[in-house]
Amino acid sequence: MVMSKGKLRAFGPIAELKRAERKAYLVKVTGSMEAFVNAVRAKGGIAAEMERRGASVEPPNGGGPEFVFQTAREVGGAVLEFSVLQRSLEEVFLESLRKGGDEAKDSSVDIPPVIAAARS
Repeated sequence: MVMSKGKLRAFGPIAELKRAERKAYLVKVTGSMEAFVNAVRAKGGIAAEMERRGASVEPPNGGGPEFVFQTAREVGGAVLEFSVLQRSLEEVFLESLRKGGDEAKDSSVDIPPVIAAARS
């Protein structure tokens, strides 16, 4: 649950809140990470190196894990680590605050202060 200024901004299971909005993977490969990232981009995917974490890879046209493994083989490497990219809880929190700032589209729920309820 994420609250801001007495309003509930986001709630649900942590796994659901952390789910990335796009289908992407966090990957580490043997060999040249630069060659792997360039190969992903050449095939129409989106890739970015993330310091010491590997690369964020979004396959083209809804491709899945097989795209990642095949691309690594094509550049003479192998996949060392592979996981579905998830948002951190910090990212979930900051995004909910950004969305909460748009009052015209505000779908948050007012939570009355506990102190006011206790005085009644």
